Amino acid sequence: MGLLKVSRSTVYKLISDGVLRTAAVPRRTLIPASEIQRVLAVSA
Repeated sequence: MGLLKVSRSTVYKLISDGVLRTAAVPRRTLIPASEIQRVLAVSA
């Protein structure tokens, strides 16, 4: 998706695999900005 430059299905796979952590909000999947920064730092 936008910042990660990957597809929506890839984001859901990263969440499922435990690579991306999400915030618990009813009926929504939210990824904290700090999580995106962490993943981008690891992949760089």
